[in-house]
Amino acid sequence: MTKPPLCNRTISRYSDAMPGEMLTAAETAKQLGISPARLRRIAHDREIGTLLTPRLRVFSPADVEALRQIVRGRVGRPTKSDR
Repeated sequence: MTKPPLCNRTISRYSDAMPGEMLTAAETAKQLGISPARLRRIAHDREIGTLLTPRLRVFSPADVEALRQIVRGRVGRPTKSDR
């Protein structure tokens, strides 16, 4: 008995959303104006997004809005008024 390819099993097990409405980390990071590495760190720390494989996380439009609230377009060192 042969097993189906790993990617097919993983996607059906972890994702219940339609693939057409999901965005990759690079696409989501570009929309938010941050680096993909920063996006992956935020998503991992706050458990946002759908983990398709241990190394691939995709984001729904609702996830993008949640991330937008976290990021709020701020990049770099905070100003003195923010402290």
